[in-house]
Amino acid sequence: MNAYIDFANFCSYLSSMSNQDFIKCNEVLLNAFNLCFTFDKSEIQKAKKEIKRNFDLWLRTATKNRNGKKNDWNINFPPRPVHKSSHISFSKDLLSSIYMLDGENVKEWAETGCLLVGEKGTELDLIKKLQISKTFIPTKQYRIRSMSDWSTIGDNSTPCTDIIVVDQYLFSQSELEYEINSYSLIEQLCKWAKSTAINIVIFTLKDYKEGDQRQNIPFVTIERQLKQKLSQRIGVEPNITFVILPGQEQHDRTILTNYKMYTSGDSFKYFKDGTNVSLCTHGEWMYISSLHDDDVLQNAQDFIHDLQGIIDNVKGGLMSIRGDRKSFFLNF
Repeated sequence: MNAYIDFANFCSYLSSMSNQDFIKCNEVLLNAFNLCFTFDKSEIQKAKKEIKRNFDLWLRTATKNRNGKKNDWNINFPPRPVHKSSHISFSKDLLSSIYMLDGENVKEWAETGCLLVGEKGTELDLIKKLQISKTFIPTKQYRIRSMSDWSTIGDNSTPCTDIIVVDQYLFSQSELEYEINSYSLIEQLCKWAKSTAINIVIFTLKDYKEGDQRQNIPFVTIERQLKQKLSQRIGVEPNITFVILPGQEQHDRTILTNYKMYTSGDSFKYFKDGTNVSLCTHGEWMYISSLHDDDVLQNAQDFIHDLQGIIDNVKGGLMSIRGDRKSFFLNF
């Protein structure tokens, strides 16, 4: 992962060394990111004496024991001025990078909730959004039976451009339960978004067996209802795509966003009965992982590669891909 850092932001970051969160945040920044400074290293010598002293202290640990991560200077990126759609042309790697920027329109871009973008003075808070349950850990295990709703997902969500859901049985339930399961789940993942079109791609089966009958998934209804619900929250309609899984491919239930991955041993349809929420799952655990960990990031990249293979294989099938067919991580 890359971190793009402007001069004003780096000075602000160095001035926060006395903050109780600095040591942990700095460990994550050094161990998880290639640091892409948008200015020349010599500019530090023009800073205040305290900043220069803090930079010398910081540099002692910023050049060793970093698992292959590096510091690059004079990086001319992202193009300026930034704007709220700057990310539209970004590669997958850039969509999982973080941006500590100064200047025109940075706040506007940050407020879209698409990427981890922070103005001067927000550097530590930006890095802390990679935490899980307010701790920098690769993965945390949650007991499903201790959950009563999807707030655990929402509390550990991060800004994102894309939400990719892989679950064969996501809609294999009464339509009355969509509201507290699939719809609520996706809404929690979108909590940072504001006036921007999130790309939602759902890999699932076209029907399911209930008793002796085969029940078709009402994709047209789901798309309409989900767009209406999220439009009220975000301000614009999301892009929704359904990829019909061929048979029992991709058994594991997984959700991937730009910076986090959520996995479950059972389908993401845990709850029922609305006012008196109770479990309708046989699963025991859900896991949340942060892509700032190299192993998690590699798993996420491999996962995207596998999903692209499914898309490439089903493109020719009748109605096998439905909806807007938009994603920054997958090609349709």
